[in-house]
Amino acid sequence: MAYKNAADVLPSDLLRRVQKFHVGMLWAPKTEQGFHEGRNANIIRLKENGYTITQIAEKIGLSVRQV
Repeated sequence: MAYKNAADVLPSDLLRRVQKFHVGMLWAPKTEQGFHEGRNANIIRLKENGYTITQIAEKIGLSVRQV
């Protein structure tokens, strides 16, 4: 993963607005629609099969909050 300085990739007005709320490291992951759809379908399937949120989180490697 390549890290970039926000000042090099964001328009200056947007950068100033972001800095009003957040100063420090900011992670903006690349979206991969297919991956998330498949993961979400898997979460729903596991829930329908009686798994708890905690069990699902452990099984697929996410936090309980993410599930």
